[in-house]
Amino acid sequence: MRITNVDCVYVHVPWPEEEIRAGKIADVAFTRIQTDEGITGWGPRPVPDYMLDHLVRPMLVGNSPYPIEEYVQRGLLKATGAEWALWDIVGKAANQPVHRMLGMCRDRIPVYLTLVWQDEKNMTPDQQVDDIVKYAEKGFKAVKVRIWRDNPLEDVEIVKGVRQRLGGPDKMEVAFDRTAGLSGSVWDMDTALEAARQLEEWEASWLEEPLQHRDLVGHARLAEAVDIPITGGERDRGVLSWARYCKYKAFDILQPDGFLCGGIATFHKIGALAEGFGIPLYIHGTDGMVLAPYFQGAATVASCRIHEICVIAPPLTPQERWEPMVKLVNTPELFHLEDGVVTIPTGPGLGLDLNQDAIKEYTVEPRRR
Repeated sequence: MRITNVDCVYVHVPWPEEEIRAGKIADVAFTRIQTDEGITGWGPRPVPDYMLDHLVRPMLVGNSPYPIEEYVQRGLLKATGAEWALWDIVGKAANQPVHRMLGMCRDRIPVYLTLVWQDEKNMTPDQQVDDIVKYAEKGFKAVKVRIWRDNPLEDVEIVKGVRQRLGGPDKMEVAFDRTAGLSGSVWDMDTALEAARQLEEWEASWLEEPLQHRDLVGHARLAEAVDIPITGGERDRGVLSWARYCKYKAFDILQPDGFLCGGIATFHKIGALAEGFGIPLYIHGTDGMVLAPYFQGAATVASCRIHEICVIAPPLTPQERWEPMVKLVNTPELFHLEDGVVTIPTGPGLGLDLNQDAIKEYTVEPRRR
């Protein structure tokens, strides 16, 4: 089998604009890789034009889709959409989902919802707790919220309110995300210690990247000083950064992103690295159709006990956000999610049964995105 073409396909499902503004997902872009045997791989993220022209096409066209690790070593680490599409081809050729070929350890995985309110700056912690209670009523058992207020102790009131209204972590896990400087400021160590200890008191599940990105020493000191797990790393690509995190014991839990880390092959290697150091790994997530390759990877790492779905705009559920995407598949639902647990897709490749006619009908020029 030889690769004959690589391109990107941009899709927009017609949907009411007010529902899209509210958080429903109507757009997806694919990296498409075609072969001379009629098998097409679809990676649900695009590759920039300059990278297609100068890296991906010269590397892949005319060659076999199978030596994925060779391509990763030659630069495909920077073109995750193409890496995913290759795995989709290999799985379809074997008539197996990727996670079974890599050595599956689960067929279902609990999820947590990362909640970001559209008017978050003007909301009170009590209002946020109200929405979390509504998700609990719908069967979800874990959420993550941002700890971005100027006074982080105000955000601590969220988990305090959840404990008072719902009970302990067995009823609802609550994790907190600082994400280094993405909040607009970087905590000093004293602030991080104070926030972490307050979160500990109310049994928060973890505190994500509370200091500057790649502050190995600072995060290691914080992780040593507190009992709440300190986590991070979502923006790191490749394996080297993760080796450093493990060496310095910077994080109690590693959180590589299934796209940003470089793809399924790299995520699987990070999982092995984490296992060697005895550190759990919880995959950093996304939403919509792009979750498909994330689920395939997460099903192969034993310590990955929970999967992120982000970003959820309350009061929508994931299933409601995915409604437009269902038009692009030949299945009645995008992913099966019940009582806060998703079933890993078992279709060949990435597990998506795409409706080719719908994709052709809804294909748009890139400027529409």
